[in-house]
Amino acid sequence: MAWGEDEAIGPDVASAGLHVTERIGRDAAAQPDLEEALEASRYASHPYSSHPKEWPPLVEVAETRQLPPMLIERYNAAAGEGTALCGIFSDIHRAWATVDNSFFIWRFDKCENILWSIGAGVA
Repeated sequence: MAWGEDEAIGPDVASAGLHVTERIGRDAAAQPDLEEALEASRYASHPYSSHPKEWPPLVEVAETRQLPPMLIERYNAAAGEGTALCGIFSDIHRAWATVDNSFFIWRFDKCENILWSIGAGVA
């Protein structure tokens, strides 16, 4: 590329950068604040309202339980670098959890150890 061509490209790139920056600023200004949008969704007049404010909450914490020690040990062994997911099968009174490639299942209605587990490093 010759020197003359480089000089011609520089102002075009700078102009494009200014145009992009201006456009991003306008787009950001047009978006509602996240906190305002979440607050507005609590009212029935909001188009995305799904749960009226005067209704009871969809989820209510009735009771909490400790996770089995074996599961906590496996999670701590990952040192915060792994992935953990959990859930319940309420009809059969079982809870499940995964830590990386290990799967655990136990009864949540009784404080017992893990009933079943599979995966690397699981005894």
